[in-house]
Amino acid sequence: MTSFSQYSYQRYAKPLGRVVATIVSMIIWPFTRLGIGIQHQQQLQKIAKGHLQWIGANSAGTIGLISSYRLHLRMALALNDEAEWDSHDQNSRGWRFDLALLLRYGWSLLIGHTVSQTEDRWPLLGLWLDNLQHAQIESQLQIWRQQSHQRRIAFVNPHCANLASKDPLYRGVLNSADLLLPDGSGVLLASRILKTPLQENTNGTDLFPILCQQWQKDGANLYLLGGRHGVAEEVARHLLRKYPGLHIAGTHHGYSASKDTPALIEDIQQSKADVLVVAMGVPLQDNWIACYQEDTGVPLAIGVGGLFDFLSGRIPRAPVWLRELGLEWCWRLLQEPSRMWQRYLVGNFTFLARVMRQKFQLAPKALLPNTREQHHELDHRPQAVVLTDYALWQGDDPIGTLLTPIVGHSLLELSLIRLVEQGVKLVHLFADEGYSAIATQLGKGERWGIEIRYYLSGQQLQTRRRLAALPLPEHVWLVAPGCLPSSNLTSSTQCQWELAKGIWSGWAYLNSKRLKLTLNQSQLPLPPNTALFNGLSLRNEQELNRALPELLKKAPPYIPDYQEIKHQVWLAAGVVCEKNVTLDGPVLIGRNCLIRQGSHIGPNVVIGEGCVLDRQVDIHNSLLKPFSYIAAQMSIGHSLVGNRKLHLVRDNTILHFKAEECLIDEMGKPLSHPSMAERVQAVVAFIWLRGHQQQFDLARWQNVANRLKKVIHGECHLIGLPVLPSKMDGTLARKSLRLGAIRLSELQAETLPAKGLSRAEQDCLTDLYGAAVPHHLNWEKLQHLVHTLKRGTKSTFYKSDIISPPSPL
Repeated sequence: MTSFSQYSYQRYAKPLGRVVATIVSMIIWPFTRLGIGIQHQQQLQKIAKGHLQWIGANSAGTIGLISSYRLHLRMALALNDEAEWDSHDQNSRGWRFDLALLLRYGWSLLIGHTVSQTEDRWPLLGLWLDNLQHAQIESQLQIWRQQSHQRRIAFVNPHCANLASKDPLYRGVLNSADLLLPDGSGVLLASRILKTPLQENTNGTDLFPILCQQWQKDGANLYLLGGRHGVAEEVARHLLRKYPGLHIAGTHHGYSASKDTPALIEDIQQSKADVLVVAMGVPLQDNWIACYQEDTGVPLAIGVGGLFDFLSGRIPRAPVWLRELGLEWCWRLLQEPSRMWQRYLVGNFTFLARVMRQKFQLAPKALLPNTREQHHELDHRPQAVVLTDYALWQGDDPIGTLLTPIVGHSLLELSLIRLVEQGVKLVHLFADEGYSAIATQLGKGERWGIEIRYYLSGQQLQTRRRLAALPLPEHVWLVAPGCLPSSNLTSSTQCQWELAKGIWSGWAYLNSKRLKLTLNQSQLPLPPNTALFNGLSLRNEQELNRALPELLKKAPPYIPDYQEIKHQVWLAAGVVCEKNVTLDGPVLIGRNCLIRQGSHIGPNVVIGEGCVLDRQVDIHNSLLKPFSYIAAQMSIGHSLVGNRKLHLVRDNTILHFKAEECLIDEMGKPLSHPSMAERVQAVVAFIWLRGHQQQFDLARWQNVANRLKKVIHGECHLIGLPVLPSKMDGTLARKSLRLGAIRLSELQAETLPAKGLSRAEQDCLTDLYGAAVPHHLNWEKLQHLVHTLKRGTKSTFYKSDIISPPSPL
């Protein structure tokens, strides 16, 4: 007999679904007028008309909008056959099942995503994660089984990422793993935020049973290390019951003292294990494997965190519906609140804050590093090893200083140019925290006709292991950037060049076998032969400032993109100078800089790209990092400027400026993405102006409405330049000026132009200033915008979005 619930479901579910679809479609209709949710509304209309159902298969039979399979796909859970899941849905239909699936799928819209186009590897807080499916991991293990190299698998969850953000050594250990896999809903949410969808959430708890099935077929020997006393033995009994044919070579708890480690290693060696499974928690398990795997002789090691507690039954795993919601961490918190509260309640939000910071840094896509041990054939070309983590810079922000343009090239680029002059053809470059920025700046080395191979490293441990594994010729150059030789260094014998007795210049030529000894040493094994270094020492702010005149004398050969407009004054493309700007050489000004009237620049000044100098600024003997802003009437000498800091070199004093002080600021943030405040202002302005549109000129109103929609959609700022002037067009310029919906000159009353400037030139400079310095839309500006949009008023809107800046000097 059919129950009342089944009867009511069969009779009323479809009509009720159509009514709900109609109501939801009406709710989201206003948003579609702004271009948001158009596709969703179309699907809801199909449900309302009966052409589509809420729940059903993707094709054939009852076609629906959602299903359990698509829910798992969005949440990157392990996937079975789609037809099997569709059959499961069809047999489980009912009020409770449908409502639960709808709620779970609605939640997945917030934290999950569909996989359309994926990257094989993607960066997360300085870690490079592999984006693979379970089947691909199984295939990779089969390939490894046929090789003789030792391999290591590690997992990254939000807690691991937080620890790695603070610990370069641990970050290097993770990055040097042969597979680094995402683990948990937190990483899934991060992948959604960073728009790098996961193929599957390859957490150890779901992956380990799949691997056990493969090891069962191969007859592999497992050694289980970790957990409390007796836990590993219980896991062994569980695995032997579930996977007959799997061999357990040995077990040991994870609470051994340091003095017992040699005996433990010997026990693992004698067990002849094929796989070492370590469950000690992070970061201990990954550090232990990195330190001792080579001594154990085990071909494959894998760190599995708290897996042993689940397999032994000590702690039950979360139910499937919680995993579908991505809330398994809540279950773990309820199981062990005293141990897990800080990791989840504090750590998860810290992790998301770091992810958001990575998202809005919007660094260009970098080259993939060689974190795997790629066994290249021995290359006999002249080679060099560059250690950016051993940079000799003694001041603040060593990576940023390495990448700061000095004379058209950064210190790191100049070091590579010197290596090219030495005849080097292949460079092995080790980097860690600044890897993405370094790889973006240097590329693959085509500019200099060389090849650059990148290696992620932590601190000394992983750098030494990487060096020991490199296939190097008999002799190599070793460089730690910080000094520039004035001429070619002789390389006939092993030698290190010193600035003074015992102070290494960062340059050495040595036997590669000696370099490989770094595996067992805490210091680099520099050759005992020494020579006096002849060149520029750039190890701190004082030395860099003193070296500016000498660097500028040698500038012309290294700055092909600059034009010498007068003696020792070089300007890059897109530089805009107002009237009455004085440039006393040697002066070098980077791309897309704006220098306002009355300013005096020089001598011995280097200005990085995208800098903005307001009126009557006086600068001499100084270096400005890219995208710096200097307020009007500032006088700066013998200084380094950047990151809202003014370093007075002679006094060795650093002044820090707040953004609201607007004296020295930075323009280096991505300038085409509006803040939430700007988007809210755009919504308010759009609604307010739409209420007055009957008074407006139709063409002007449509122009402004389309621009405001771009701000609402996050495509540009509210105030800036709709399109960059032709002389400033290009990727780099888009970082130095704000792409905005409305020009500053359109929001303020006309003023008399400055002496010697036409009205168009005055408006152009006003708009450039509005694009360079952040502005907000206030009531006065909105009222002026309403006035200019009215019929019969003189419009300040340009017919063309592109304006030509006044001619430079």
